[in-house]
Amino acid sequence: MLKMARVYLNANKDREDKLELFGEGGGSFKVAIRGDEAPFGKDDQAVGSLVSFLNCKKCVCSPAENALLFGANCSEDCKPVHRYVILLTKAMTAIEGTSYPLEVDGKQVSVSFQFELLPNDMKYLTFLGGELTIFASCFSPFADVCKSEINCLQGTFGLTPDKKWKPWKYRDRLKVADVVAKKKEQLVNSA
Repeated sequence: MLKMARVYLNANKDREDKLELFGEGGGSFKVAIRGDEAPFGKDDQAVGSLVSFLNCKKCVCSPAENALLFGANCSEDCKPVHRYVILLTKAMTAIEGTSYPLEVDGKQVSVSFQFELLPNDMKYLTFLGGELTIFASCFSPFADVCKSEINCLQGTFGLTPDKKWKPWKYRDRLKVADVVAKKKEQLVNSA
């Protein structure tokens, strides 16, 4: 990220679309970390994790504005990815609390990073949140949407009675997680 920051700050004077500095000075970067899985390779799965700076505004959608942090030929919920996410979380915490000196155009600049966005698909968000997998009949970690209802184009999401789908009640999610934990324990003991 320091190398990326140096490149961005050095190139900013020549950029047509200048970096958004969010009113915090020239060395403050807002960071997005994203991860996703796709069919690929010998295990028919691959997972990747990217980093980008939100300071690039709309250009952040361009593949040229993203850098690969991690890539593997496995499922996004496998043990090595789980370990990587734990390490990444610790690194993000350490990075956010630190300012870094950087030379830009012959001047010393203090650079800092804030992790602002984790745009991931629902399965990855479910994995990161320790939730049940989205392959259950109610696949969304955000609302009570069932697979049989996903083609309903008139359905809306919200808290009022007129909304088709509503956010999960956290207490209900805890009950389901408890039932799943008991079932897993039962399966392990019967094996």
